Amino acid sequence: MKLDIKSATTAELLQLYGRILEELKTRKVILTANSPVGDYTEWLVANKFGLKLMSNSTKGYDAEDSSGKKFQIKSRHVTRGNKTNHTTKCNS
Repeated sequence: MKLDIKSATTAELLQLYGRILEELKTRKVILTANSPVGDYTEWLVANKFGLKLMSNSTKGYDAEDSSGKKFQIKSRHVTRGNKTNHTTKCNS
């Protein structure tokens, strides 16, 4: 089914969004039905650096490496409405 999102109704867009979230959960790209930005970032970082993702209920960290070093992974969804001049640092 090809959907022209410009002409889709709000209900159609929300249904599509829900189906996309379900499929991303099935593929283990995201863990929750919340905004997928955080889950997707964790998945990307873990795959890029060979980290093991923790369950969503793990407090204080999101992933660990093979030696047991823990990592907390953060993300931010920047849109036209919330631009920032801040830079992001990654400290290990």
